[in-house]
Amino acid sequence: MGYSSLNLIREIPWNVLKVDKSFLPVDNDNEASTRSIMFKYVVAMAKELGLECIAEGVETRNQVQVLRDNRCLFAQGFYFDRPLPIEDFEKRLATHHYNVETGEVSEA
Repeated sequence: MGYSSLNLIREIPWNVLKVDKSFLPVDNDNEASTRSIMFKYVVAMAKELGLECIAEGVETRNQVQVLRDNRCLFAQGFYFDRPLPIEDFEKRLATHHYNVETGEVSEA
C-alpha cells in the first residue's frame, strides 16, 4: 500500500504521466464504460497535478479523438507508426510524415 503507483505520483517529481493502454477506451466503448471513465479521470488528475500525459497503445482514429476530447496531447502507438530506429523517425519528422495538428499519418 505504501508503494502504490498513486503514492509515487505524489512523492516523485514527475512532469509526465504515461497512461497504460489498458486505460485507453477501445472503439466499442461508450462514454459510460469503465475504461472511458477511468481514462478521463486519470488524465484530469494528472492535468490538475500539473503533469502532461502520454497515452500508449493508440491504434485507431477514434482513440485519437478520445485523447483530444480529454486534453491528452501526446500519444504513441501503431496508429502513428511501428517502433523505428531514431534515424528513420527523425527522417519522417523532417518530411512531415506525421501531421501533429490533425493526428493523421501520410501513407508515403
